[in-house]
Amino acid sequence: MSSLPPATAPPPAPISAAGMEAEAQKAHEASVARMLAARPTMGVQVGGRDALSRPYKLPSGGLWYPQGHGGNVFISPTRGEQEEVLAGMGEGAAASAALRNIAEQVVDFNGIGLGDILVLDWPAILLNMLAYAAGDDRVFMAPTCLKPRGCGKASDQTRSLIDMECVELHLAASDADATWPVAEPEDPDMAILAEIMGKTALGTVKAFVSPDGVEEPFYTEPLKAFDGRNYPGAGTRIGWRHLRMRDLEIAEEFSQRTGSTQVKAGSKLNNVLLALQIVLLDGNAVEMPQAYSWVKRTPSPILADLRRQLERRSFGYNMRPRFRCPHCGHSFRADLPLDGSLFRGGGA
Repeated sequence: MSSLPPATAPPPAPISAAGMEAEAQKAHEASVARMLAARPTMGVQVGGRDALSRPYKLPSGGLWYPQGHGGNVFISPTRGEQEEVLAGMGEGAAASAALRNIAEQVVDFNGIGLGDILVLDWPAILLNMLAYAAGDDRVFMAPTCLKPRGCGKASDQTRSLIDMECVELHLAASDADATWPVAEPEDPDMAILAEIMGKTALGTVKAFVSPDGVEEPFYTEPLKAFDGRNYPGAGTRIGWRHLRMRDLEIAEEFSQRTGSTQVKAGSKLNNVLLALQIVLLDGNAVEMPQAYSWVKRTPSPILADLRRQLERRSFGYNMRPRFRCPHCGHSFRADLPLDGSLFRGGGA
């Protein structure tokens, strides 16, 4: 009796490029899911803190955090799964959420939650977290000098993180010693020159806050238009506060639901963030919906003055620095992406 040869399985069908991409995406999503499930810091704990963590002083100096915080956070290195997330990160709200999740795992916020962190402190936390993850503090920047004013060429503007422009706040001994907020030149041309000259300076600049200038809310001067016209809203005084990370999450959710992804001045996201800062209109307390309604009704020249006055109280890293093009000499600004590419020359 003859025996039949054993049956053999047919060879697997070749996987298409689209199929390979889909499998890679599934693997990446699984990695993200595992990372999000591992919420606690994954390092060796010594006295409740990762033994590999490094202390970092926030640009705010802790002036708007609970007494005893001191503006100190402790940053641990990322691990392999978190590196995979950073390497596969895209853009937009999903990337922002992923960065917040990673930060909650590797950053000890020193007794407060991420939601209590000032938005102006957030870039400093991310930049130092990403630098620690990359093992390199060089910030790789290759901005393009855009036409028509520029030449259209990119240039290598790589510099050390310590050379990035950053305003660091300290408490002044008295009101007379205060240097923050920065006084504005009366001559508009001098203001432009001060910006061009000042923004080319590299490194950390120390500014000193008056003891009376710490308490929120802050108050603007009566709002006015650059052309002096009496627009609706002119003369209004605004009481406002610093944004916290919980405010940023509210604005991002609003942006997602309305389909608005623009972040420039005048966009829905920008206007919501502006409204979240406003707590008083001419001395009258307002809730966020009332503030947003006021922002939507107010003419742009008045809002421009409000944004200008708030900008004077900015601090931390400048994420839209000014560059000088080595090809044509043009001076221009460029936005820096808050992701791992800043410390890997654009690669993973």
